[in-house]
Amino acid sequence: MELLKEAFPKISHLAVLWDPTNTFNTLALGETKIAAGAWRVTLQPLEVRSADDVEPAFSAIKRERASAVIVLRNPLTIRYRPRIVGLASKSRLPVMYPDPEFVDALNECADCRQEQRRQTERKMSRGHRGLLEHPRQRGHQQAHPWSMILTRRETHDDGPPAAD
Repeated sequence: MELLKEAFPKISHLAVLWDPTNTFNTLALGETKIAAGAWRVTLQPLEVRSADDVEPAFSAIKRERASAVIVLRNPLTIRYRPRIVGLASKSRLPVMYPDPEFVDALNECADCRQEQRRQTERKMSRGHRGLLEHPRQRGHQQAHPWSMILTRRETHDDGPPAAD
């Protein structure tokens, strides 16, 4: 939550994809609720118990006007990773994924790459400076698609607002 809020300070409504039957997800959602309260962010937990719940969850995200999404790790989100990444990309919202494999799924999806390029161009035109670099230039041995590193111009405070 802190990373999302630091990168996107205007986040006010956060959707969380989670599986209530997964113990880790239940604990992670509880911690996210605490952080959301500290950052004054409205939380929208969306239960995803089966593949049939993925698309309705993204419809609810759009309908409730979430400003960012967190995807919690569980067997379902891992299995349907390409579908989740594709829907998240179409939503044009900041998304925090639990594993780097989700980013790999984004890079594998042709529609997602085109949408990612549009989002990057929009961000750069809004006052972000960007540096395109290939992971091999950063010392990685594996060849991956090009990635975008954004640096923000504005400054942020060091933590959540103080409790009233």
